[in-house]
Amino acid sequence: MATSSTSGLPKDHGLWIFLRNRGVPEESIQKMQQDHTLTSEDDPEEGVMSTMKTQQKLDKINKQWKRSTEGADVRVPSLAPKWQEEEWKSVGRILAKGLKDHGYFPSRLAQAFTAAVIFGEHSVSPNLLFDSLMLYLSQSERDLLSTALQEAVVGDDEEELLDLMDRMGVRTVPKKDNLRAVLVQVAHKQMIQHPKYALDNISEVAGPILRKLFPGEEDMKKLYEDIKPTTRKVIKMITSSPANSAENQSLRFLHQYIRGLDEIGLSGS
Repeated sequence: MATSSTSGLPKDHGLWIFLRNRGVPEESIQKMQQDHTLTSEDDPEEGVMSTMKTQQKLDKINKQWKRSTEGADVRVPSLAPKWQEEEWKSVGRILAKGLKDHGYFPSRLAQAFTAAVIFGEHSVSPNLLFDSLMLYLSQSERDLLSTALQEAVVGDDEEELLDLMDRMGVRTVPKKDNLRAVLVQVAHKQMIQHPKYALDNISEVAGPILRKLFPGEEDMKKLYEDIKPTTRKVIKMITSSPANSAENQSLRFLHQYIRGLDEIGLSGS
């Protein structure tokens, strides 16, 4: 992977490519990174490039997140031999402390899983299970199920539906009238049963703290709505005082780049 000579973003990062394609010289980008890279732990981070540096750290966290979770738009823990009781309890401590002390919570953690961590698996509503499953699946699988819930599928769509059901462990052929109920059962299996070891250990540590913050499911849902990344929220997080026209132009391009990101891109995942 090609990287810059500074400690900034690698040159194959999307933002580097975006700025280069807009005619911003690499020397200007590198200089901005140098100008805003910390030389002392006591100095405050500020400016566009400090945001880029923070993104580097988030990229590392996201790589670990992706290795230890599975799913599409939302994810749930994926059990691995090296992740034992203490590792998952550490995740619980991070979740609780991150939210309580810093207002941080992973927005792509499936809401059904989070509800089970906080309130217990029997408190997770069927609607929340269904909604979480749809976001857990890929867009094409989601579209297929949305169609099958509205009308009887035939031909290639029927074959794809049967294949999807088989991959999700459904051994009977669901009809349109009972498909949603079947999907709720599948959701419980994917969101609760499969990651149960992780869920129990995370809940043991984080559950009591999170229950104080969120008395009910609606309170938890409001958290997700509040932390949902939007273009406006991300742009407002950027603090910068461009010193010249080149930096001002780069800041405008950065805003343009952010406006072109979808929700997954905005979350840094």
